[in-house]
Amino acid sequence: EHPVTEMITNQDLVEWQLRIAAGEELPIKDQSQIPCIGHAFEARIYSEDPTKDFFPATGKVWHHRPPATPNVGMENDTSTRVDTGIAVGKDISVHYDPMVSKLIVHGDNRDDALKNLVQELKNYQIAGVPSNIPFLIKCAQHPVFRTAGTTNTGFLEEFMDDVRISECKPDSMGAMEKAVCAFVVSLVTEKKVGSTKDVLYQGERENVKAVGGPWSSGSWRLGPKYQTLLNIRDHEGGSIKYMHNDDGASGITIMGEDGKEGMKINGFLSGENNLSIMVDGVQKKSFTAVYNEDTVAGTITVNVWPSNAASSSSTSQFEEDDGAFSMTFDHPSLHAHRYRDESKTSLFTASGSGRSYELRAPMPGKIVRINFEEGATVNENDVLIVMEAMKMEHSMTANMQGVLSNINCEVGDIVGDSDALATVTEDMDEEESESESA
Repeated sequence: EHPVTEMITNQDLVEWQLRIAAGEELPIKDQSQIPCIGHAFEARIYSEDPTKDFFPATGKVWHHRPPATPNVGMENDTSTRVDTGIAVGKDISVHYDPMVSKLIVHGDNRDDALKNLVQELKNYQIAGVPSNIPFLIKCAQHPVFRTAGTTNTGFLEEFMDDVRISECKPDSMGAMEKAVCAFVVSLVTEKKVGSTKDVLYQGERENVKAVGGPWSSGSWRLGPKYQTLLNIRDHEGGSIKYMHNDDGASGITIMGEDGKEGMKINGFLSGENNLSIMVDGVQKKSFTAVYNEDTVAGTITVNVWPSNAASSSSTSQFEEDDGAFSMTFDHPSLHAHRYRDESKTSLFTASGSGRSYELRAPMPGKIVRINFEEGATVNENDVLIVMEAMKMEHSMTANMQGVLSNINCEVGDIVGDSDALATVTEDMDEEESESESA
């Protein structure tokens, strides 16, 4: 990779190529004049889901903060370089491969360079699409990879179980992570992002009440404390219930399933995405927090990274990767007017003629092969349709034995995400003949 070579030689190889293409000679012809300084690594950041066999993902990038100013090439005089074609608001589309960027780091030796790699991977922020960053961190931190001379092309085949990324479900997240995400939602829905006027910690709130009454704190509310129920959109769902401060101060109290008050969080989120909180009046924490409101889907997504993630002393279960976490909720202000399309998540349906399985496109793409004709009998795991997306072919297989029907596409068609392509229905005649013979 030319950026790695450029990092350790201080030579701009792309400039060399352009000069040669213009008819000039090589700038240096004596190999002894090429230095070899230190060590460098390159990590490729991809829009893919490591919890789903690295399936490539499409979507709009609504937050992208690399650990270094991107695309400065050899002008960058630091130990970190980022080459990318992605900017905030841009889409990762099906027409190209899902690479987001190249992250290149340098160090005086291999150990220093590897330490820098892990640090900058943990400081890399992207939201809107999944990424392979947690997987790259686990690989870089693996003891075999850390030992010089012990890594070969069979590394993943041998150690995949060690570096595999498991799916993070809301019910496996810690109370702190859930509370932080809920607090961000409360600030958004109450239009308090970027404002510190209602930020009062426990002692300050009590003092304000004593001196000027409850309305002195800002957005005071009449009546008892009110609660908000956040429905989790991710995975199996669930919910988080929190109670607002009755004096209007920026803060929430997480409510337990038994109705008792739990963790209390006060703080603020600046317009620069800096989240500062106080937990239970004693523990201060700081994060980078971003959010995205999807008015079409009626959701709000919160992504959070610990400040100074690489040196964080947090005992969070997410510390093994970049310490980041995220949650998607039904938007409290919108969900009453939006309904989830369960037809895109429930593939099996029952009818009078037996079960049927609807084959849906996993992402937008182009149909390149249809391996069976309508009415054909297919077996479980048969490859029915092959589509091309993001420079890769994706095979869609039958999840059960049955008859292929309702083929809704042709070779060459461009299909959208979750489009229904075909249906596999149980062959009831075959089942009846088998039962009669038995």
